[in-house]
Amino acid sequence: AEQNEAGSMMGTSEAKSDPVEIKKLEERVAELKK
Repeated sequence: AEQNEAGSMMGTSEAKSDPVEIKKLEERVAELKK
């Protein structure tokens, strides 16, 4: 759920199918939530 949330947050649907992009998005979201 978090991955899809991060993907739509950044406006990228491709990220859902790209593990590397998902990781980058998760890290960025984690930074924003700090």
